[in-house]
Amino acid sequence: TQSRGAILALCIAFPLQLWGHKKVLSLLMVAIILIIALSPMQNRIQAKLFEDNARRGLILYSIEVIKDYPVSGTGFSIDTFRNPEFIDNETYRSRIPEKYRRIPSERPHNMFLSMATRTGLVGMLLYAGLFVVSVFICCRLIIYGKDLFIQSHSRCCLALLTMFLANGVLQVMTTHFIDMIQFIIFSLLTIIWKIDKNSLEPAS
Repeated sequence: TQSRGAILALCIAFPLQLWGHKKVLSLLMVAIILIIALSPMQNRIQAKLFEDNARRGLILYSIEVIKDYPVSGTGFSIDTFRNPEFIDNETYRSRIPEKYRRIPSERPHNMFLSMATRTGLVGMLLYAGLFVVSVFICCRLIIYGKDLFIQSHSRCCLALLTMFLANGVLQVMTTHFIDMIQFIIFSLLTIIWKIDKNSLEPAS
């Protein structure tokens, strides 16, 4: 469960974090390949990403919900989307192709699609903007950071962000404990940015 998203996230994050350590990076990538090849995980990795109609159905179902609630969404609660008292499942199921209608009453397996159903397109764009700005700050600190401490920790934050984003495109990320990881990443980046900013300001 969720192995494909985790492996994809690792394969993206490791090169960012270990770009200056080619030998370590090579060993880790070989280790990942061996673990996949020698374990039942290969069955999950080899399977096509959207081969199951349930995942496609959730995407199409979510898009139909967004069409009806494009600005405000259905509400931020994770239960509203699955509650038949608020969202008529049969109405939205009838709008998508018949072969995709047998889907569970589940949240979309994509954090941006999930945010769009809950807070509307406006909320989703604001949410995506947090990551865009954070990635921009990371890249700027990696290039222009005052010392190796700032640059290396900014690279770490960038790896964490890309790992979270890669997994979030394929999995449900808007749950209580995973949200905390997101807040910690933003907090770490804020601290690094503040340290760098304070070091550049002239002493009073």
